Amino acid sequence: NVEMHAPLAAMLRRVDALRLAEILNGALLGRLDVVMRCPGETVVDILCAVKDARICALLPPVNQAPEKLLDFVSHCASAEKAAAIVNFIEPEAIVWLFYSTSPARLAELLGHFDAAEFRENGCFIR
Repeated sequence: NVEMHAPLAAMLRRVDALRLAEILNGALLGRLDVVMRCPGETVVDILCAVKDARICALLPPVNQAPEKLLDFVSHCASAEKAAAIVNFIEPEAIVWLFYSTSPARLAELLGHFDAAEFRENGCFIR
């Protein structure tokens, strides 16, 4: 798929090989290509900001709600805040949030919180 060349090249350039292998091995066929349609390098920015131990937490949203994840990432203004959600919130809760509310509105909501609120003990995470 030609549309995937630029996003994959960005991933190969910026994302650690072990991290990338974990994602590619865990993503179900056809799911990752949905998320890779995101404009720019937002997906790559998020992948780089997620903690190593939490990379596997990306897989349930990728596999269970790829279109919703695409909607969220496409509207997310801060890769660091999106990564904090992956770093501190259980993946099942992320999937539940995506199906319970508009992912675009959730992404918009992130912009109303300061970066400090996305730390482990911040009010957005608690």
